[in-house]
Amino acid sequence: MNVLRKAVSALGGIFLAALLIAALAPKATHGLVAALVQVTNTSSNPAATLDNAHAAPWIVDLVCAAAPAGGNTGSCGPGGAAFTVPGGLALVITSMEFTPATPGAGVYAPQLITTTGGVNSDRGEQYYLPCASTTQLQFPSSGIVIGPNQELSFNNLKGSACGIYLINIHGYETAF
Repeated sequence: MNVLRKAVSALGGIFLAALLIAALAPKATHGLVAALVQVTNTSSNPAATLDNAHAAPWIVDLVCAAAPAGGNTGSCGPGGAAFTVPGGLALVITSMEFTPATPGAGVYAPQLITTTGGVNSDRGEQYYLPCASTTQLQFPSSGIVIGPNQELSFNNLKGSACGIYLINIHGYETAF
């Protein structure tokens, strides 16, 4: 029992001495800790670094102008104004909401179109949606990526009883 008491007393003394040194010399202690956890960024052992310009903090909400049956929406953007993805960035669409102005029978068939320098490009994303209610499409794993300097619009490939549709696009901009 005396051996255990002496061992505990010795360990307690060492612990108190370490606390006293840390309290009296914090800069030295911090320097020692920093030296122990220092990351060296070399080509053979790269450290992952990311500045805020390459993160995904820019949330984007776009509204497409009303799309008549069988016609193009025109530009999609904040409040319906034209929006072009800035150079060096990509727009990642995470969800879209399609709302008919006049719910009813029929099918709405919007097709996503991107425009670069006035030239339209069919992206191949076409959806068949009911005219009865709002439909939300979500793309949580990878999203739909729209490259830099591109504008968005939709083309309704199938006339319907829906008439006009309101399309809300949600996503974020990130480095391309």
